[in-house]
Amino acid sequence: MATAEEAGKLQPGVAAKIYGIANFFELGVWGRIGCGGLAPIKHRQQERASELTEELRQCFSLLKTIIATKPSRQIEVAPYSGPRFLAASDAALESPGQGTGGFLVIWHDDQVQQREAFVSVIPQIVYHLWEPGDRKIAQLELLQVLYALFSRPCAFRGRRGIWFIDNTAALMALIRGRSDNADLEYMSRLIHVTLFALKAWFFWEWIPSKANWSDEISREGLQATWHVRHGFTTNWAVFPFEIWSLPLPAFLRVVEFL
Repeated sequence: MATAEEAGKLQPGVAAKIYGIANFFELGVWGRIGCGGLAPIKHRQQERASELTEELRQCFSLLKTIIATKPSRQIEVAPYSGPRFLAASDAALESPGQGTGGFLVIWHDDQVQQREAFVSVIPQIVYHLWEPGDRKIAQLELLQVLYALFSRPCAFRGRRGIWFIDNTAALMALIRGRSDNADLEYMSRLIHVTLFALKAWFFWEWIPSKANWSDEISREGLQATWHVRHGFTTNWAVFPFEIWSLPLPAFLRVVEFL
């Protein structure tokens, strides 16, 4: 990779070599943080071009960032007994550029349970970060997970739990760690990198829309009543979009210090 960056070229044969060495990242090693990072290298194997494109440079950055952290995997021989959570998120988009969203989280610490509900503050800037188009409901659904992680990073650190989501496209991007949609793949990468830095384990689960207990708050916001009746406190959720476009190593360091 260093040689390719110095020369500004990546020949198909060299791309095949790099892909052959690093393709275990595509299998989801270390929380799927590399699943969405090898596609340009994989495609270069079949191309006649040799220019080192920005997409290929980003692939290199991702791989080098993962390797530099020297990740290790722990195999547990006893049942997990640490803190857990149960969460659900949802979003709505009745008209272009006017999306809403929210999520509910139940924190389990020993015998103590705490319930929190969040109404997401979605600024107009977010729609300019995505590819052009009006159909952005899957993007809004995935965005709620990022909002949650950055609203309560300390609470999620080292925690395991189940996250319910009713949008299939967003769900599959989370499960696979990649997507054919550039917006979903980018956000999925940010989410998995964040989970990696927080050492949090999420199990993603589909839920029918009519059974999604975060549906009301995602649409009604502060006017919603279901979460209040069930003992949830109400909070605002925001995301620091200043870090959205940071280079991956910098993004990872920011999350580690949250």
